[in-house]
Amino acid sequence: VRGVHNWALGHEEVVDCRVGIHTGECVGGIVGANMQRYHLFGAMMAQVELLESTAPSGEVQTSTSYVEALEAELEDRRVRGCDDDIRFE
Repeated sequence: VRGVHNWALGHEEVVDCRVGIHTGECVGGIVGANMQRYHLFGAMMAQVELLESTAPSGEVQTSTSYVEALEAELEDRRVRGCDDDIRFE
C-alpha cells in the first residue's frame, strides 16, 4: 500500500489502494482463448474479494485465518531461532 502511495505521489497521480489478505486452498489455471490469463478459483477467493472490497482506503485488511497462520509461522521461526529477519513497519 505504501509503495502504491509513493508511486502515485511521484507521478502526480491519484491512486486508491485496498488490500485483502486471507489464507486457504484454491485452484489456479489459465483461462481465455484470445487473451489468456492466470486465474484463481475457490471459496477462498470470495473471502479475499470481500476483504479487499470492504477494506478502508489505503489499508490492509486480514482474515482471522491469515492472522492465525502468521502467528503460527512467527512462533515456529522463534522456536527455530530464525526470527531476527522479520520486520513489520
